[in-house]
Amino acid sequence: MYLLNEIMISKIKEYSEGNRILVEEVHELEEAEQEWTQIWTQKSKKKIRRTSDMIAKTYQCPFERCGRNYGSDVSLNLHLKLKHNSGTKTERESLAK
Repeated sequence: MYLLNEIMISKIKEYSEGNRILVEEVHELEEAEQEWTQIWTQKSKKKIRRTSDMIAKTYQCPFERCGRNYGSDVSLNLHLKLKHNSGTKTERESLAK
């Protein structure tokens, strides 16, 4: 009987140690899930865009009576190409010189 009790006690200790290890692993997984959730929510936030009145419009259309101003060189070039059919930027720069 004594030997049987000792075997049972050793088995209980083994199971207890295994249970402790599993609890630690579950805790680590839960922490990793929380970190991943925080990273994911930060990445999925919508970018706040500036409105047109917040942008400093320093690029002015060179055509007479147009009077349009743009916040970037790219926007001005697109305007010139679409509205004034003025070709490429290189062609316009060569004509300006």
